[in-house]
Amino acid sequence: MEVLRYASWQKWAAGGRLVLGLLALALLWWVFFDERDGLSLLLGLLVALVVALYLLRTAVQPLLRSRLEVALEPGGIRIGGKFYSRSDFRGLGMASGWWARRAQRALRDAGTYGPWAPYPPFHLDFGRARLPLFLDLPGWDRFLRHLGVDWREVPELREFLTLARGMGWLNGLMHPPEEAEQAWVQARSRYRRACAWIWIGCLGVLLGILGVRVVEGSGGGDTPWAWALVGVSLMGLLLCLGWFGITFGLKGLVRGWVSEYNPLASL
Repeated sequence: MEVLRYASWQKWAAGGRLVLGLLALALLWWVFFDERDGLSLLLGLLVALVVALYLLRTAVQPLLRSRLEVALEPGGIRIGGKFYSRSDFRGLGMASGWWARRAQRALRDAGTYGPWAPYPPFHLDFGRARLPLFLDLPGWDRFLRHLGVDWREVPELREFLTLARGMGWLNGLMHPPEEAEQAWVQARSRYRRACAWIWIGCLGVLLGILGVRVVEGSGGGDTPWAWALVGVSLMGLLLCLGWFGITFGLKGLVRGWVSEYNPLASL
């Protein structure tokens, strides 16, 4: 009996996004909410709302379902101790309504399924029970195949997967079907190397700035050491921006490969 579970790196990735997001909210509080004028407070609230919605979809919800297990048993599937028979399975359903249609149009136009869109976009219809189909669960395609459904034979699901592009495929928010896993593993390695260089660049900027502060505090503001630390910050900034541009793109200048990535493009 096969049991499908989330990978440990997906849980760590969601936790990392949550920590970084909370730090961003703390920075917003320091920048905007310490002001007394209403415009700054309003702007801060709007930005904080966007960040909170992003964290809800990309960090909080993945962490809440990180303990999900799907057991593929001979006669059906078992989720959370409850058995769902293959004979009761009626097929896949899709999110409906005005908001869902708007999200689908955005997916067709821009290749993105935003954090405000209905999620998950598909569900499993067992008659009296409707179960969400989480496309970030490793092996979701085997899960469907076990129920007698090939994802390539469901037009709406095939369209969704072939149109969706971007970082979600690489940071654990979506998982490719089995046919695309080999190329996807290579792309994830490339993505992780790029992120490592970006963080090294950020670390260089931070160490350079802190070093200059320390040197200035000791009375050596205009010394070779201070200028060397400024150089470290500049090199770190160039390293960070260079790898960020190649990987994620810089608006109006260059479009990164991650923004166009879809593992099914190679099939």
